[in-house]
Amino acid sequence: CNFTTCITRKLSAKNLNSDIKIPRQRFTLPGRHQLIEYFQRIYCSLSSLECSVCFARRALELSITLMTVCRTFKLSHDALSTLRFLAINLFLIVFALHIRQNLYQLIMSEEDVRFVRPHFRSVLARHLYERIQTDQNLKNLDISKLYGCDLSKIIEEVSSKFVTLELDEATQKFIDNCFEKSDWFFTQIWHTIAKSVLSWFMNQTSINGLLHRGSMFVFSNKQFKTLLGKSGDWSGDAMLDLGAGDGTATSQMSPLFKEVHVTEVSHRMRHNLSSRGYTVLDVESWQDYVNQYDVVTCLNLLDRCDKPKSIMESIKNVLKPGGYLIVAIVLPFKPYVEVGELLLFITFSVCILSFINAVIPGGNDHRPFEHIPVSGTTFEEQVESVVQVLFQPLGYELVRWTKLPYFCEGDLDQAFYWLDDAVFVLRVAGSV
Repeated sequence: CNFTTCITRKLSAKNLNSDIKIPRQRFTLPGRHQLIEYFQRIYCSLSSLECSVCFARRALELSITLMTVCRTFKLSHDALSTLRFLAINLFLIVFALHIRQNLYQLIMSEEDVRFVRPHFRSVLARHLYERIQTDQNLKNLDISKLYGCDLSKIIEEVSSKFVTLELDEATQKFIDNCFEKSDWFFTQIWHTIAKSVLSWFMNQTSINGLLHRGSMFVFSNKQFKTLLGKSGDWSGDAMLDLGAGDGTATSQMSPLFKEVHVTEVSHRMRHNLSSRGYTVLDVESWQDYVNQYDVVTCLNLLDRCDKPKSIMESIKNVLKPGGYLIVAIVLPFKPYVEVGELLLFITFSVCILSFINAVIPGGNDHRPFEHIPVSGTTFEEQVESVVQVLFQPLGYELVRWTKLPYFCEGDLDQAFYWLDDAVFVLRVAGSV
């Protein structure tokens, strides 16, 4: 095979281990142990290379050579397909394990060399390459800067209540777990495919609950106690977490309370919450628990629900005298109400949604029924606006507040995502 001979000479010129012999003639069906030994030799030779960039290039060349060599064996179609699959995956596995830690540093030197993106014909290889760069950028990210804001741009009445938090062990553990899950390559591919299919008849929250993906992290147990102004072995009787999702955020607060109640619209998420041992209440029945809760949390819910003001009004009735309401809001404020699950055929769904758009103004534009007139363009301006146009008119007083990153588990493209979260600790005005 001329192609095989060409590749063999090219690899030999690059000082590859001399013990790799590329077959140049047609063979009868080789034995199983012969093939295994052949693959082991190639892998050992690849592992001996020191330069990651050179290593990636040679791994690709050897993978191509493997597929070419496979054609020289008189194998069945199934056996040939299997060997091709092994050859391709040899490159992918080696590429992922040996290059992700070193490639970025080799390409980007300390002298700020201009980055030239290599050309990849394979979509998968290009995607893996981009993932390496993205993950390296995330690892170089100074997360401590995500906890600060410019207090000089906020009025004294609000800025004086700011509490500075910082990256702690629990937060770092969540981030490390995100990197680990993101490396589950085939799991992430499965999630991507499943999500594209399920999105026709399930909303995003239910899909995440079904696939056990997309967990959120707002604050740790230690940060939660700091916001409440508590220390030591403090504990409360009961708490209510509205819109608890999969319960990851709730799990940071629940150890401090004897009784934990949660609500969630998604049926799949309710099942996940119940499996964690939390008492799941109906989205309306929680309002019947008058003066029952030491703490009510409303984490990143007000910009995702239809009637945020009504919820805030109802919370005052279920709080104990002197109880705390903790509200987390992503800023800049962009409300978006997720539509419910429609178990309908696609064509029928299109007809129904078209009818809603035509008959009901704003029926399918994801806008909430109750509007919150938040003003300002910067984080600091909107913090001030939220306090003045939402909390104070509803009879709440600000006790403390902070800024922190709102983390979410990533996917095939990125290990994790984050948004700027403003977390407010409120109390009913005049309560003791």
